Amino acid sequence: VELMDKDLTTLCNATTTILEPIKIDSISTYKQMVGIEAMTKFVIAFTDPTETTDYYQLKIRYHEKLPDGTDIIRTPECDFYDYLFYIARSTYNVTNSLMPSGVFTDELINGRKVNISVRISQNELAPQYENSELILEFLLFRHTSEYYNFLLTSYMISEYLILPVFGIATIYTNVENGVGLVSGMSYSSYKINVDRNKLGYKPILKNYE
Repeated sequence: VELMDKDLTTLCNATTTILEPIKIDSISTYKQMVGIEAMTKFVIAFTDPTETTDYYQLKIRYHEKLPDGTDIIRTPECDFYDYLFYIARSTYNVTNSLMPSGVFTDELINGRKVNISVRISQNELAPQYENSELILEFLLFRHTSEYYNFLLTSYMISEYLILPVFGIATIYTNVENGVGLVSGMSYSSYKINVDRNKLGYKPILKNYE
């Protein structure tokens, strides 16, 4: 990005990097009881590249496609309980409420094949409409360090407005001389068909990309 005057003379410029997306190789599913709650455990497999320090965010969307073509999308409540999510929170010494959901780094997994787990309550997977097609979509975002820092600090600021007891944070920025780009981003998507007739039993899902 270039900022130019009326004579098309460059005053300043900014650049960013869009990283190659990291492919989700597979997703396995298991029925699991947590206390008295029936949940589905999802194990997401991918390979972290060796040559870079990587910053990730896992997001999950639930599609309910109606016969008339309407696609109702919602974000199910997820339990991001895997140790990689806890490592990310402990690195920044923040509580769950001050950390965006699903963020982690390759600090302990650099260059390795990774299996990262999340859980979703069976109640969250219950369909809301008759004769709808149910699809879970897993999005693995790969962020630059600039965007990762912006994401964390901006989220902390928004939560600080609600919980001022945690103190003041400064939002990361790379703007210099009036212009800057926070970052580009990339992601891979992996979709799973949910069999509404087998919810709560293994296997409940069929995979497709």
